[in-house]
Amino acid sequence: MIKEPIYSHCISGPPSKVLSTLKRKISQLKRNRTRFKVGSTGNPSYRINGYNLNLYKQMYVVYKTSSLKYMMGIEDELISFFKNYDMNDNCNGGSAGPAPTQNNSYFVYVIVGRKKRD
Repeated sequence: MIKEPIYSHCISGPPSKVLSTLKRKISQLKRNRTRFKVGSTGNPSYRINGYNLNLYKQMYVVYKTSSLKYMMGIEDELISFFKNYDMNDNCNGGSAGPAPTQNNSYFVYVIVGRKKRD
């Protein structure tokens, strides 16, 4: 059951400097999981409550920025990069809507399903 987002994998910086690191982080976080989805928000603690807790088990915040443009660009790039993975639940590229922010911060996250059984 999801309680709160995990921020221990969160990094910041311009997209050109962090994108390859984010791809590696998400590849590791989604490994051995039944599903995953990349998303963005201005409030991870609020956004986590919008997910079906039967499908998703944990949210990892992977990127933080004060730039809406950076957040949207990173999210678009990551969704495009992972689009052909079978367990990816992102149906469309890009954001599903506005990301109202608190404290002028924007976040990109990956939310993952349960662990695969061996």
